[in-house]
Amino acid sequence: MHHAVPYFILSAADLLLLLWVWLRTRQSFMFILLLVYTGMVFTFEYVIMVLLGSYVYLPQIVPWRPYQDNVIGATISNVLTIPTLSVLIVMFRLRWLPVLGITLAVCAVEWLFVRLDVYELHWWRIAYTLAALTFFFHLAKAWVYALERGFMDREKSKRLIAFLSLLMASFALAATMMFVFSLAGIRLFRAGVFPEPYHDDVVLATIDALTKACILAAVLYTTRRLLWRGLTLPLFAGLQLWLLHTDRLRIFLAQPAYFALYLLCCLGVLAVVSRIDGRIKRIAGLD
Repeated sequence: MHHAVPYFILSAADLLLLLWVWLRTRQSFMFILLLVYTGMVFTFEYVIMVLLGSYVYLPQIVPWRPYQDNVIGATISNVLTIPTLSVLIVMFRLRWLPVLGITLAVCAVEWLFVRLDVYELHWWRIAYTLAALTFFFHLAKAWVYALERGFMDREKSKRLIAFLSLLMASFALAATMMFVFSLAGIRLFRAGVFPEPYHDDVVLATIDALTKACILAAVLYTTRRLLWRGLTLPLFAGLQLWLLHTDRLRIFLAQPAYFALYLLCCLGVLAVVSRIDGRIKRIAGLD
């Protein structure tokens, strides 16, 4: 059996589950939650997988680029599966027993992937997955509660959760955009941290995406003026030029073509995040 088969089966199951939740609830806010939870998982994976080398995924979808192959596997296994399950738990307000069942099922899939030799543990253990998922699924439920109702200082807490939700959703979109650019062979970052070029790329690409997300979240949260929101685009272009100038970024297209494509994608992210901002504020009662 090809290594990619379990990953394709898992991704198909995730998408079917997401479709089923949508058909049962018809609440578009679930897709915003999906992005928020994806941003959280990206952050977690960046620390434990990218920086600390906890495990390696082996889907062999792009075997000629092993680290990008690893990231694709992580995207299917964690970045798609965990947010989808979190949305299921939140949208149906599942109690502790079904949540425990879902957690154990994910651990069983992880064990199966190890047995199939499509996933390799380094210092990470399945027991850590059990603990991490227990925490994350409860965090996902508490997050929505805090967004809708707040805690302690109600107004300030709702504003904080709304801002962080916008930040995580922006991060998920920006990080996905930058990874697609790398996968397509359009650009390559050079952080100077790891000898493997695509591993090194992910280090700086994630920081770049988080920087864009922080700028977007700060600007969108504080103003509705299109001028100020639009000024994020030349700022992003300036950051790319600075990275080119400092030899931290290599591009494999003519500069005009690269920046046209880059700014078009950034405009798309800005448009989507602007809609997300308005929806999050309405849910939190801040609009």
